[in-house]
Amino acid sequence: MAGFRPQNGKTNGGKPLEPNALDPRREKVGEFYDEVWTRYVQDREAAERHMADVFPPDLISGRTALDSGCGGGAFSRSLARFGARFVVGLDISIGSIRMARRINAADRLEYIVGDMEAMPFEDGTFEVIWAWGSVEHTPHPWRAIAELDRVLAPGGRMLLALYKRTLLSPVHGAVRAVLSSLPRRLHAPLSWAGAAVLSPVIRMFKRREKMRSGEELAGVAHDWFFVPLRHHFDPAEVRRRFAKMGYEEELFVPATGRFDSSSHFILRVRKCSDGGKERGHHAGTGAAGS
Repeated sequence: MAGFRPQNGKTNGGKPLEPNALDPRREKVGEFYDEVWTRYVQDREAAERHMADVFPPDLISGRTALDSGCGGGAFSRSLARFGARFVVGLDISIGSIRMARRINAADRLEYIVGDMEAMPFEDGTFEVIWAWGSVEHTPHPWRAIAELDRVLAPGGRMLLALYKRTLLSPVHGAVRAVLSSLPRRLHAPLSWAGAAVLSPVIRMFKRREKMRSGEELAGVAHDWFFVPLRHHFDPAEVRRRFAKMGYEEELFVPATGRFDSSSHFILRVRKCSDGGKERGHHAGTGAAGS
């Protein structure tokens, strides 16, 4: 793939990382998504519409792009279809990468198994980074963000979707800790049962429509209640830290889900090319999802 500059001149070809490169939490997350992204297939057209809403195609076309934590590859495919010069979809889950190659292959698109906290790319390789719901599942999320910063070229843009920290986050965490400890064979049946119970509750009490469509409720429940590792973030803190890192904020969406306590927030930022001198103010605040 012309222009792709992984360290050592090659990728790992989708082979597993060496066992000693992974701590148990990474392994558990990878194994979890081996099941999730091979069981629940994302709606590609819905993913494409969603990406266009928050990352317009004209900001992607002709640029090098990374889908960091690509899962089954729906967003990687969207980046390629929006005209990116080349795209790399990276994920810790071997099963996800195999699924992505099978159902979301495209020209100028390569999928590799890799660790967000130690990515096999040279500094400044990418001009666009899409990291939807992935940083929060790394053992050290700010280390992962530092890696994303390292591989993003000056002037490049990064979009993050991170779970919002609320007063209910510890409650959700406690429920998740109990459920995720159950035998794995029970996770999918309980997710389907939970979806059936939650569906009428959601219709009755939701605060807003979910910004991203095309996902099975059972898949959402599986991901929410059984994932072995998840962090939540204070949006104000994340925005402040990116400003200090020399980023200009282009888009902020405070909540994307039906309820604040289970929502992502979205931050799209541009890496200033002069150490932050271009940054004068927040360029915009998205109204979607608020």
